[in-house]
Amino acid sequence: MSLFSKIFNNDRSEKDGLIQDQRESLIDLLVLAMYVDNKLSLSEDAVLKAQIDQFSWEGPMSVDDYVNSAIARIRDMRSSEHFVNELLKSINERLGDYDVRLTAAGICERLLSADGKETSEKEFLNKVKTELQIT
Repeated sequence: MSLFSKIFNNDRSEKDGLIQDQRESLIDLLVLAMYVDNKLSLSEDAVLKAQIDQFSWEGPMSVDDYVNSAIARIRDMRSSEHFVNELLKSINERLGDYDVRLTAAGICERLLSADGKETSEKEFLNKVKTELQIT
């Protein structure tokens, strides 16, 4: 049983226990994390795809379209510290529950470590944990 299934075994969603806004927030977080070191790796992409496969997607656009939209938005704006801070603030608000934020930070850490942690990735993970209020 997946980590999401164990933690979120409740009535919000039959499969993953998340609401759509939380799913979208997690994708935003993972895409942002992928771009932190300015290089994309197949191992990071595999973590993102594995996570997406666990979602009970309910959005108005397909999950692939949402990911592509997030990539375009984040790729173009990631160099702006203000944009990154605002996006992390939005992600925190949309994730909501502490357990969801804790799980999101763990998945983000797994993605960042998929290709070996660099200083920029460690700093970003610390920033994520601070913004998500994970101690």
